[in-house]
Amino acid sequence: MLLDLLFPNRCLHCTRMIEAHEWICNACWDQVALAHYDFNGTNDFAKKCRVHFPIENAYALFEFVKSSPVQMAIHQLKYKHREIIGRFFAELFISKLSELPSEIDLITYIPIHEKKRRDRGYNQLTQFCTIIGNHFKIPVEHNALIRKIHRKAQAQKSKEERYITQNIFECTQPYHGTHFLLIDDVYTTGNTIASAAWQLLKSGEGNKISVLVMAEDK
Repeated sequence: MLLDLLFPNRCLHCTRMIEAHEWICNACWDQVALAHYDFNGTNDFAKKCRVHFPIENAYALFEFVKSSPVQMAIHQLKYKHREIIGRFFAELFISKLSELPSEIDLITYIPIHEKKRRDRGYNQLTQFCTIIGNHFKIPVEHNALIRKIHRKAQAQKSKEERYITQNIFECTQPYHGTHFLLIDDVYTTGNTIASAAWQLLKSGEGNKISVLVMAEDK
């Protein structure tokens, strides 16, 4: 194809030319650390989440390593309009996990503030969540939560600032007896996802939370 010749697809990390359906070359893939938290049941990531809020299952696709291909890919996804990376990550997660628990009722994700969404034009999690929802036949609720406060990105915050993230979300409606799969891109201290999880849990009786993140920062 002429477009492929004029605009070849390149590895997000080293810029080597790769196939159109890939996001990373084989050499850079060898530098990627998979979290191996792609199974149902207790794991170390679930234990870490459980310190902050009650949880059923927790899944993480990658380990977040600074200056790694994963960090670069997530940066491209969030800030450089490379939404297709969300699709690549979703397809990889689907290939790793044969099934999600049948009792999960609804998928939702960490929202960005409306101002940031207007400036950026998209939420980096939308495509990732939609593909996973379609594959596992679980509905995706794009507006279960709203972000009330516009804050700096986690990557720009000091350690102290990251802890001041409580009550920044609001649940848009009551839910009862709902098992949510709550999705975020990177798990750092856990405060952001915990704040969102508690809003969902408190929105009605009998709610449960499972968590999926693209990467866990250890």
